[in-house]
Amino acid sequence: MSTVAAPRAAVLAPLRDWLRTTSTAAGTRVYAHGLPASPTLPAVSLTKVGTSADGTVTERTLIQADCWAARGQAAAAEALAAQVKTAFEQAVPGTQMGASTVYLMGAQIEGEIALPDPDDGTPRYVVSILVVTKVTA
Repeated sequence: MSTVAAPRAAVLAPLRDWLRTTSTAAGTRVYAHGLPASPTLPAVSLTKVGTSADGTVTERTLIQADCWAARGQAAAAEALAAQVKTAFEQAVPGTQMGASTVYLMGAQIEGEIALPDPDDGTPRYVVSILVVTKVTA
C-alpha cells in the first residue's frame, strides 16, 4: 500500500513574519535566506537546514537563526540569540505564522554557538531550532 506524504510547506517566510512580531532587539529586521546587502544591525537571518515529514500533517524543520549585532557588540548578539530562543520556547502550540496557513506546533532549541563572521569579525550567535509545523488548507 502506498501513502501520499503531506505537502511540504515553505516555512521560512511564515517563521520570519511571525518572529518580526515578537519582542526582539531585531524588530522587523528578520530575514529569510540570509541578510540583505549592508544590513542594519541587530538583525536575524533564518535558514532551513533540513526537513523531515512523518507522513502526517506535521513537518519537522531544522532552522538556523543567525543573530547578528554591530562590530564590537558581542554581548548584543548573545542577548538577541537569547530573545530568539525565548520567542520559540514560549510560542503557544498552534500559533499561526503571520498571515500564512502555517502553524507552529512546537519548537526545541538544539544548540547555540558564538560564531563571528570570519571576514570582518561581526558578532554572530547561531541558534539551531527544531520546529514542528502544520499546514492547513
